[in-house]
Amino acid sequence: MDFGNNIKFNRTKMLDEAALNHRPRHFMYSFLIMLLVMIVSEVPLLIFQTISTVTLVFKNSEIVELLRSDTATTNEIMEKVNEMILNFPWWYTLLSFFFSGFLIVGALFYCKKFEGRKYTSLGIRKSNYLVEISIGLLIGISIVSLSLLLGMATGSVEVSLNDSILWVRVILVLIGSLIVGAAYEIFFRGYFMASIARDYKAYLAVLFSAFSYAAINGLRNGANILFLVNMFLFGVFIGLYVLKRGNIFGACAIHAAWEFVAKSVFGTEAMSNNLSSIFIVKYKTDMIYANGGQFGIRAGAVSSIVIVVAIAILLIIPANKSELPEYEINNDEFNGSNDNNTDDYDQYNY
Repeated sequence: MDFGNNIKFNRTKMLDEAALNHRPRHFMYSFLIMLLVMIVSEVPLLIFQTISTVTLVFKNSEIVELLRSDTATTNEIMEKVNEMILNFPWWYTLLSFFFSGFLIVGALFYCKKFEGRKYTSLGIRKSNYLVEISIGLLIGISIVSLSLLLGMATGSVEVSLNDSILWVRVILVLIGSLIVGAAYEIFFRGYFMASIARDYKAYLAVLFSAFSYAAINGLRNGANILFLVNMFLFGVFIGLYVLKRGNIFGACAIHAAWEFVAKSVFGTEAMSNNLSSIFIVKYKTDMIYANGGQFGIRAGAVSSIVIVVAIAILLIIPANKSELPEYEINNDEFNGSNDNNTDDYDQYNY
């Protein structure tokens, strides 16, 4: 295998389809449009979260007493509110997963009605989708599991079997994770990354979409810097995966497994304490940079190492030729030859 020749960012058929009848745009214009589509798509989620949060606040006697007190400070009130948020009831977390599905609706509607894009341009392609999903699930499970194993090897986490598993909640989290995985990947990679790739090189589209994904997730969760770094690295990895495979199904499966295993297999997420997991993970408080602390293993340096290795492996794996345009296949074959005449391929440089 020619590893050097495989380290490239091929344009796939889905990116070319997204570029049909497209007028050039600046990145910031595309970014602002994406934010607008996201905000509109998440109106149902925001309504649900607002109503639920306000209801839970006024049902919390400690917070109500602080609000009525003349001596309570804003910091004291916010501390209690944050404590309540970390212990939201399980149904709140699960319903939030399901409301994420509106991102799919928003992305598909915008691309179809405003940009005239086919659904195949978002990577929704029928070819071998069951195989792509199966491989994606295996990869997503492996990333989180290897992070936990590395955490155990460093002594930063301890894993034990949960004796009181609530299987109904585990199954509901699985369904919710499938929706979340599909929603984020169709939105950030299928819609946004492909939109950026119409005006910029493919590798820049991967970086822009990964940065946007990390920034938005970080602002929502109030996460630490290492969590943001890992979200960016994960975005780079999964963006590259879409370029290599040429469809979105595998990416959706990776993301779904990444969510489910972290929340209901190992229970490593701070926000999943109110759910149920098959294993219980305990974190060493003096090694939070390694294990992620309250933000879970996905915010730890052990996950950074695993994702960086995964990116390196992905870079040297050849792209799926069945989803490459003819000019990319010809260009790959040409670059592997000894012919130095590149004039015929200048038209394909993006």
